[in-house]
Amino acid sequence: MNIMTAGVIQGLIGASGYMKTADVAMGVYEIGKNKNDEAVMNRALGYATGSLSSATEFSNEANRALKEAQIEAGKKAKAEREEALEERRREKAAELKAEGQTEGYSSKVDTVEISAEGLASLHAESYAEIDAPVAAAAEKTVSQPKVYSPQGDIIMAASEPSVIVRV
Repeated sequence: MNIMTAGVIQGLIGASGYMKTADVAMGVYEIGKNKNDEAVMNRALGYATGSLSSATEFSNEANRALKEAQIEAGKKAKAEREEALEERRREKAAELKAEGQTEGYSSKVDTVEISAEGLASLHAESYAEIDAPVAAAAEKTVSQPKVYSPQGDIIMAASEPSVIVRV
């Protein structure tokens, strides 16, 4: 969306015109100053002050219109993004439907079967009701302590630690 709306353009043109008028009035002030004509100088300062005030008003109007245009442009861009996203969703759904699949699922799925013991342990009130001894199934493994180098290599640790004391 173009943010150069009619209000923005009108404010910029108005501010620019009044700034040029103020420049002309300041030129007349300089001429009056060179001729030592205080009446011309005062009149020119009055015109310049009025022109600068009007330029400020038009500048504020342009800023206000620009902010409104930016907000409107942001809303329009968001709506366009949402529409494009919805269109992509519809296209994806159509592709899945054409392939004979339901939305969100593919034909390549894994299945899990739970054994009778697993179902029994799932529905058991406490661990005491489970027939399979859990502790008997686990084997105790003991290995030597290992130390890893900064590169990730395994360095076998010495069985007896050595202590070095320096004074």
